[in-house]
Amino acid sequence: MEAVFSLLKRMLGEYVSSVLDAGIFNEIIAKVFTYNVVEAHRGGTRLG
Repeated sequence: MEAVFSLLKRMLGEYVSSVLDAGIFNEIIAKVFTYNVVEAHRGGTRLG
């Protein structure tokens, strides 16, 4: 789990710009989604 957090921080930045909890949550979810798309693309997996 810690390795994934480290990869996310290296790829997409360590900080979030939102102040409200809901915004922070949405930014983190967006980063996780972006990470998943990048990794799927690297692995040659078809999305959908």
